[in-house]
Amino acid sequence: MDHSTWILIAEISNFIATLFAIVFVADLLVGFVHWAEDNYGQVHWPIIGKSVIEPNLLHHSKPKAFCKNNWWQSADYQIMGALTLMVIASFGGWLHWELVAVLALAVNGNEVHKWSHRSKQENGKLITWLQDHKLIQSRRQHSNHHSGDKNTYYCTLTEWVNPILEKIHFWRSLEWTIEKVTGVSPRVDPAVLKRQARERAQASTITLPEITYSAHASTVYLEAV
Repeated sequence: MDHSTWILIAEISNFIATLFAIVFVADLLVGFVHWAEDNYGQVHWPIIGKSVIEPNLLHHSKPKAFCKNNWWQSADYQIMGALTLMVIASFGGWLHWELVAVLALAVNGNEVHKWSHRSKQENGKLITWLQDHKLIQSRRQHSNHHSGDKNTYYCTLTEWVNPILEKIHFWRSLEWTIEKVTGVSPRVDPAVLKRQARERAQASTITLPEITYSAHASTVYLEAV
């Protein structure tokens, strides 16, 4: 191969690597916002407390509740944040197509998130095909976020960013650092607190034996209820 061919291969490889980086950063950005809301957001905060944090908490107890929202209702704050960043970037001279692509994907994070809570019938053939072929996050992977303590798998766009972050304990390391520096601990989700309270109540229940008598003998049997 001549020199121009090698240059072409290098340019194509660089473009593909750039696309992967854009998707990774966009999903990481979506996950970071999701993580911050889940672990540090408070309902009493002005503006976003009632409009963002409270619906987010409701989502963990009633996961399909936000599926009724249209695209604008799901992306309004993301759009305002993206536009703000683009204005700042334009003044700084670093408003490039890569940043615009990252923000365009991130703005749609909640829309893809909704798809992971809908049935195949609700999503239709195209979205289902994308999920089944792992081109966007599947319903199965996102279910990891809603299990256990609801503190994993925060990214909602792709199928491959979450496993990387969980493998390196990214979120736990970030929480540890914040707690060491500021003394602020991550908030336990109210839905998890309710589940833990039910489990403690069930564990503290004492089962008394039931006394039964044999019809053919004088032996007394103790049987657990």
